[in-house]
Amino acid sequence: MKRILMAASALVFLAAANVSDANAGNRSVVEQYGYCNGADASQLGKRNKAHLYQRGKCNRARAFQKGYRNRAVIGQEGARNYGLIDQEGRRNAAGIAQFGTDHSA
Repeated sequence: MKRILMAASALVFLAAANVSDANAGNRSVVEQYGYCNGADASQLGKRNKAHLYQRGKCNRARAFQKGYRNRAVIGQEGARNYGLIDQEGRRNAAGIAQFGTDHSA
């Protein structure tokens, strides 16, 4: 009986943790190194975070978010990299940082 009670309480705890506002949103982190890599992140909802980091040449990164209070960050180092962020909704934040030569954003 004690095991059943412990298992039930653990299940209730995990369910409550996933529903709470402090745990709302998703987080996606992509790191790539090398030549001609591509990364896309697409998120719908609220409080989502997309972090894409690429180092090398000829890389492409794209983030799309739709919702409320989302954040997208793209960081690229190297040469001939391309970054694009597309967001729909309210109170969203976006930033692209590119270091090197011949980039486009």
